[in-house]
Amino acid sequence: MERGYSLAKKHKVLYEWKINAISTYLNAPVTEDGLVLKSPEFSVGTEINDNWYISLNFKKSKLCVCPNFISIFLYNCTENEITTDAVFFILNNDTERVFIRDFKKVYKSQLGWGFEEFLEKERLQKEKFELIPHDILTVGVEVTVYDECTTITTSVPFKDIKSQMSHDYEELYNSKIGSDVVVEVGDKEFPAHKIILIARSPVLAAMFSHEMIEKKDNRLTIIDIDPEIFEKVLEYIYTDKVVDLDDDANDLLEAADKYQLETLKQMCQNSLSKSLTAENSIYLMTLAERHNAKELLEYVSEFMVVNAEEIIETKNFKEWEKSKSSLDLMLFKKFTMLNLDKNKTKITHLS
Repeated sequence: MERGYSLAKKHKVLYEWKINAISTYLNAPVTEDGLVLKSPEFSVGTEINDNWYISLNFKKSKLCVCPNFISIFLYNCTENEITTDAVFFILNNDTERVFIRDFKKVYKSQLGWGFEEFLEKERLQKEKFELIPHDILTVGVEVTVYDECTTITTSVPFKDIKSQMSHDYEELYNSKIGSDVVVEVGDKEFPAHKIILIARSPVLAAMFSHEMIEKKDNRLTIIDIDPEIFEKVLEYIYTDKVVDLDDDANDLLEAADKYQLETLKQMCQNSLSKSLTAENSIYLMTLAERHNAKELLEYVSEFMVVNAEEIIETKNFKEWEKSKSSLDLMLFKKFTMLNLDKNKTKITHLS
């Protein structure tokens, strides 16, 4: 499994700027240019060599929109685009943060960002012992700068989880350890575990119940299946798979139907559907019908309707036709021939 991460390393600095004799600036006369103070420059310390300063505007210009407030701005001194979080505040007499204002901003070069109405001048004067002790205003800013986002992909070292139960049963099948029953098929004997056979096949469960009550032993005889096919059935019962299933799919379909092994039956239908041709379609249709393989029967039937012209010319169809005199067979052939005649007829519209 793979995972992707988008990471942006962040850098933070806490900067404090102390302004002595703040009342001098608060009481300064109004001028044409106003009164602006700039802090010394400072850096967060990133790889892009960021640089910042704080600007305080005391609104001493005749054109000021908010003359009763001190404005505050944080300026980017570099040419770089910088993603930033910032928190403005002042420290009171107890060094507690008050007038806290925060913002997030992607700075362009030489850009300033902040608040027009940061500090109310009248409040500073009224609460000077609390807010500007000893006539000193302490302005603080906490700046967080994010590096460019880095995307990485990692592979999680987890292995695919395989069923331990399936592996354990396969080991049991191969080793035959703890076998408590023998199944006789033709001239071969197959040691097995009764409880597994009973759990997997309702038919085998019934056979064990009937024969073992009568014989009072742990042997079961099966006479109507080839030993090689039963060995593959036994392999499926223990492991849920069959090696080289395609080679014996038709016989295994019959066995799966007989012993009510529905998953094996579906596996055989899937295998046989891949081998379908015009030549073997009659055989597969008969096989599917005999063993109630509904999906295979439907698949073969659709194939025969589409390929009817080719099928009625095959050797298998002709042999089937000799052995079958059913009405369904006759109707299928008539239907096919009728469609052929229609395709060969030229239709002319008279004006």
